[in-house]
Amino acid sequence: MRKEIITVSLLAVLLASCGANGNVAETSAAADSTTAETTTVTTTETTAATAPTTSETTVTTTALPFEDTPENAFERLTGSFTQPDGSEKAPDTYAGMYSYFGKLYVCITTEEPESYYTDLLGEYTCITYKTVNHSFNELSDVAEKVYDLIKNDFDVSYYYVDVPSNKAGIVLKSGDTKAVGDFLKEHEPLDFDRSEIVITVEGEE
Repeated sequence: MRKEIITVSLLAVLLASCGANGNVAETSAAADSTTAETTTVTTTETTAATAPTTSETTVTTTALPFEDTPENAFERLTGSFTQPDGSEKAPDTYAGMYSYFGKLYVCITTEEPESYYTDLLGEYTCITYKTVNHSFNELSDVAEKVYDLIKNDFDVSYYYVDVPSNKAGIVLKSGDTKAVGDFLKEHEPLDFDRSEIVITVEGEE
């Protein structure tokens, strides 16, 4: 099993490939050896488990020409996560983004967007903020913990963060999703809530 991670610079490509009517979700892929960072198109694509992390964040602005489009806003916000030392760091309140019918939904864990977001995205009319319960980093951690817990007993394809549903996801190459649920019950108490996880099998809805 390979561990895949797609760099944040590819997220914009994924978003653009969706088009204005597409639906993009950030996700985390896990499998065994390699580099990178992840995101996926909500119908199925992969995003980083090693996504931007926490604590104080320096806003990095780029010379990106303004266009009032989801793609442009996406690039501006993800570009701001890059720190002077080359690392990536998002606000603790960041919970991912996805595009749907010409709107970019920026998911946050607060009722109102912080100045970090409004300073960067205030010009855009295509932005909608969505308040959710869990940050992207929190769900990435949950997805990775579940993966580590079940990888030796189940045929796991990858793990991810489903941004629109604000859940951690596990995708099996084959097998019984109920068996995974029963397996997790046997390992309770867990340091996460099983309602935060969605388990599916490749090729199945």
